[in-house]
Amino acid sequence: MAHLTPLFIGGEEKLSASTFDVINPASGLVVGKSVNASREDCQAAADDAARAFQTWEHSTIAERRNVLLKAAELVVTDKYKNKIMEAIQTETAASPALCAYNCTAATNILRTSLGFVGELHGRILPSSIIPDGKLEVHRRAIGVVLSMAPWNAPVILSLRAVLIPIICGNTVVLKSSEYSPRSQVIVVELLHEAGLPPGVLNYISVSREDAPARTGELIAHPAVRKITFTGSDRVARIIAMEAARHLKPCIFELGGKAPVIVR
Repeated sequence: MAHLTPLFIGGEEKLSASTFDVINPASGLVVGKSVNASREDCQAAADDAARAFQTWEHSTIAERRNVLLKAAELVVTDKYKNKIMEAIQTETAASPALCAYNCTAATNILRTSLGFVGELHGRILPSSIIPDGKLEVHRRAIGVVLSMAPWNAPVILSLRAVLIPIICGNTVVLKSSEYSPRSQVIVVELLHEAGLPPGVLNYISVSREDAPARTGELIAHPAVRKITFTGSDRVARIIAMEAARHLKPCIFELGGKAPVIVR
């Protein structure tokens, strides 16, 4: 029986009768199924992230740090190493070396991200207008971030897409690639087992056919304040135009800068 990848909303798995096939690119065989998020699912994910933001924004630096430290401990256990290796190889036909790299690099990303905690401090500056006056500068979380990560390094790039927003006190809706939902939902499972509160990180997967509509609805959601995307420049242009309609900032990493000839 094909593995079914659920959605993850409000700290709980969500199933649905609507699914899509996940196909191994090397064999062409169906190797799994994933729940296909509906408009209502996307609305629920953003709504839940908005509710969680009300408390997560005020969490302490120590609380956020402890979640990442625990996740770094968990990801090197056999449970997660085996889960990552099997999921990535099954869905993307990646080599064993690349699958293993997703395991080792995941630990490094979790620990390296902790270094950004030191950037969350405020500043006190002298006023240029009021004699002996001072200005206080505070860094505040922005709200709900929509993060979209690709299939080519699914665990690493999904972690990178969600960790910094979460460390900064934001909440996240993670949209996976339709090619690697089983691999990417592992990030959500990992962080929740590490103690991340429900709703801080929600996960959706969408079929290729429905992705444009669902992505547009998420961008338009009033709680979503920022969009991050790693992928092609063609898709990024579409996302940028949709985000511009709502005056929402985007962060993109696009294309590749290492062309090779495959013989």
